[in-house]
Amino acid sequence: MVCTQCGAKVGWRHQYCMACGAQLSSAAPKQEGPMQALPPLKYAGFWLRAAAFLLDSLLLALVYAAVEAVLLAVFGVFMHLHDWLPLVFLGTSGLLLTWCWYAAFESSPWQATPGKKLLRLQVTTLQGGRVSFWRALGRQAGKVVSKFLFGLGYLFAAFTRRKQALHDMFASTLVVRRPTLLP
Repeated sequence: MVCTQCGAKVGWRHQYCMACGAQLSSAAPKQEGPMQALPPLKYAGFWLRAAAFLLDSLLLALVYAAVEAVLLAVFGVFMHLHDWLPLVFLGTSGLLLTWCWYAAFESSPWQATPGKKLLRLQVTTLQGGRVSFWRALGRQAGKVVSKFLFGLGYLFAAFTRRKQALHDMFASTLVVRRPTLLP
């Protein structure tokens, strides 16, 4: 199949052109009446993604504060036995909560965490479809590599053609701006 916008070759299962982001005609829904075609796919840039991350971090901090209070109440009993035991549980629970938060929301029908949804962003496969929970979890694992590289993997989103960060490349995902049907 060939994109009608830019002429690039694309696979028959793709909903969007990977070169220009245009919606492909064979994947477009049949329209009846005054409905309009969806606008071309727009990739979410670095600053928009950073803003979504900050919003999610604030929400996640509130959720984690509640989880931490419960864990301290439960495991506080063991503090006199081993001072390090509650710290291990708190650290592990924070990591698990963060990974599951992102993976569950990004693989949900929203295809976005609350921060991304608020800013009208979605995480998709390269074909424009919904990511599985396991791919979203792998995407989270890819963020560890970016963190070990002093955050440089996140900066890829500012310079790559499809605005992919390093973890997006690892997981074969895109972060896109949701199209709006309103004029």
